[in-house]
Amino acid sequence: MASFPSMKGEAALRLAALSLSISALIHLSACGDSPKVAGPGSTAEVCDGKDNDGDGQIDEVVKDLCEKCNSSCGVVGNPGSGPSSWNLTGSEDVQVDETGALILRQDELQSKALWVANTNEGTVSKLDSLTGRELARYPSVCASRPAGVRPWNHGGACRGQSATFPNGTGNCPSRTAVDQNFDGYVANRAFGGQGSVTKFAFDVADCRGSNTSRDVNNDGVIDVNNPQEFVGEQDDCCLWTAAVGNPDPAFVPGVPQTQLGIPRALAVAPAVSDRASGDIYVGLWGEQQVCAISPDNGTTLFCVNSPGFRSYGAYGFNERMYFANRNGTEGDAGRILGYVVAGATNPTFQFVEPAPVVSCQNPNNPAVTSISVPYGITVDRNGVVYLADGVCTSRVLRYDPAAAAGSRWSTIEVPGFNNQPGKSGTRGVAVDPARNWLYVAVSHRDNFYRSTLNTTPGNTDTELLDNRVEIFDLASRTHLRSCAIPNCLVPIGVGAGFDGELWAVCQQTNNAARLNPEDCSSQMHPVGTTPYTYSDFLGRSVNLTHAQQGVYPFQALGPSNKCRWLGVDIQGDVPPGTTIRVDAKVANTPAEASGVAFVEGFQGQRPVNLTIPPGPLPQGRYFEGRLVIRTSNSRRTPRLTAPPTVIADCN
Repeated sequence: MASFPSMKGEAALRLAALSLSISALIHLSACGDSPKVAGPGSTAEVCDGKDNDGDGQIDEVVKDLCEKCNSSCGVVGNPGSGPSSWNLTGSEDVQVDETGALILRQDELQSKALWVANTNEGTVSKLDSLTGRELARYPSVCASRPAGVRPWNHGGACRGQSATFPNGTGNCPSRTAVDQNFDGYVANRAFGGQGSVTKFAFDVADCRGSNTSRDVNNDGVIDVNNPQEFVGEQDDCCLWTAAVGNPDPAFVPGVPQTQLGIPRALAVAPAVSDRASGDIYVGLWGEQQVCAISPDNGTTLFCVNSPGFRSYGAYGFNERMYFANRNGTEGDAGRILGYVVAGATNPTFQFVEPAPVVSCQNPNNPAVTSISVPYGITVDRNGVVYLADGVCTSRVLRYDPAAAAGSRWSTIEVPGFNNQPGKSGTRGVAVDPARNWLYVAVSHRDNFYRSTLNTTPGNTDTELLDNRVEIFDLASRTHLRSCAIPNCLVPIGVGAGFDGELWAVCQQTNNAARLNPEDCSSQMHPVGTTPYTYSDFLGRSVNLTHAQQGVYPFQALGPSNKCRWLGVDIQGDVPPGTTIRVDAKVANTPAEASGVAFVEGFQGQRPVNLTIPPGPLPQGRYFEGRLVIRTSNSRRTPRLTAPPTVIADCN
C-alpha cells in the first residue's frame, strides 16, 4: 500500500480529523504574527525555526514550500482533532469512518445466506440469515473430486487417526468462508487423508444445472434422506473440489505421528478490479504452510512456509491475510499471529511481534505445557485484530498494528458463568461493524483445557458445557451483557448478521441460534450433525464497497489580497488503484470566487505543490480547494487521517 511520507506522529497513527468552515478559519495577521486557531491554546505551524503547533517537530511541511523562512509563510487553516470536526458541507460521496478518517462513501453488499459446516455429516448447510430457514444442504466434496480426495460420505463420522482407524474417517469439514459474490467455501480437514477445499454457488443461477438441493416441503429444514431435498455429490451447485496440501499420513503404532496437510484456516482476499472474487487463502495446520488458491477452479497459486506456526483461523483485512497459530507446544512463545500480504509479488509469511502469553499444563497430557493458543480470529474496521484465547485463560487478545511497538497487544477479560472470573472457554469471535461491538462465543464454563478433561466422549459429566455469547463495546472495551442461549450447547462460531442479528453455531445441539444482541432473545434453527464453524461464515469481511469518486471541499482566508498560495498538505493512505487530486482557485472573496473556474489536476507527494503546473495560482486573499478522491476498485478507498491544510506566504 502506498502512503504519504510519515509526519506528525503517524507512526502511532493517531487518527485526527478537523475541517473548519470560513467563520472558523485561521487568519494570518497583517503584522506577520503566528496564525491563531479559532480555539484556545492552538497555533498553526509557520516557517520560523520554531515548533509552533507543539507537536515536537519544527517547520514540518511548510519549509518544503516557503522560499524564505519567515513568520508570514505557513499553514493557513491548522487542523485540530476529533472526527466531529470534519466539515462535510458541500461534499459528495465521502464520509468519516469510525476512526475519524475521511473515506469514500461506504456501502455494504448484503447476503441472505450463511454457511455452516456439519463435521460428522460431511455436509454444509446454507441458511437464510433473515429467517433462519435452511435453503439447501450440500456435500462437502463434489462428485468431480480429484484423485485421493475422499467421497463426501466416507467412513461415516469424522475421526482422527488411531489404532482403531489408522487412516481416520470422513472429510471432517470445519471452517467456511464467503467471497464477494457470497459464494461459499469449506475446508475439509480429512485427518489421515487428503485435505481439500470445496466451492458452492450462492445464486442458483450460477450453478452448473438445476439438479440441486432445495426445501421441497417448505418446512425450513433439509431432509438428507429425501433425494428431492438432498441431491448428494451430484449437486450442480457444488462447483468444484480441490486438493490442498499433501495427504496426512496414517497412524502407525509406536511411531511418532507426522502431520501434513489438514486445511483449517480459511479466508477470502480482497478482489482486484478485474476479478469478481479475491483469492482463497488456506492455512495448512499439519504442513505449517499458507496457500492461496484460485476462486475459479481451486488451482493452487502458491504456498509459503510458516515454520512453527500452525494456522487455525484466518481473517482478511485489506491486503493483510491474518492467521492465528494454534500450536501451543512448539515454536517461539507468543508467536500466535502472522500474515501474508495478498497480491504481493513474492509472498512470504510474516510474524507480528510476540503476544503476552500464559502457560498452563494440559490435564489431558500432564507432560505437555501449553501457552496461549487462540481459536477464533476477527478484525474490526480499524484494522485491530482480536483472538479468542480460551485454552489457558479466559480472555480475548487484542492486536493493534497502528500502535507503537511494545504496546500493540492488550487483553479483554471475558467474564465466566454467573460472572465468575477466569471461567470461560472462548471460541469464535466476530465484530458487529454497525454497533462497533465484539461478540465472543463461550463453549465451556472453564478454560478449555480444564473443561475438555470432563467432557471427552463417553464422559457423562457435562456440567462444564456452556451456552453463552459475551458482548463487548469496542470503543470503551467494556462488557455490555452476557447472552445465555436456551437449547444451545457449545457455541463454537459466532457472526454478525447484515440485519443486526447475531448468529451462533451450536456444536452439541446441532443447530444455529439467531439472537437479538440488544435483549438476548433467540430462535433456534436445525442444521446437520456436529456443526463446527467459526470463521466469517456470513461474508462481512469482504463485502464492503465504496463510491468510485468523492469530493471534499475546503477553504482558507488570508489577511490580505497579496497571499501567494503555495501548497496543500494531505495526510493519509492511498492504496494501489486509488488517487487524490487537488483542484484550486483563488479570489479575494467567496462571492468573487463563485465566478472563477477551478484549476484542476494538482497531484504529488505531500505537500502537493501549487506553484508548478498546472499552477501557479494568482494572488488573493481567499482560497478555495477541493479534493477529488477516486478508486478504480470499489473495494478500496484512500483514508485521509487529517483534513487538508493550505500553505501560503502572505508577506
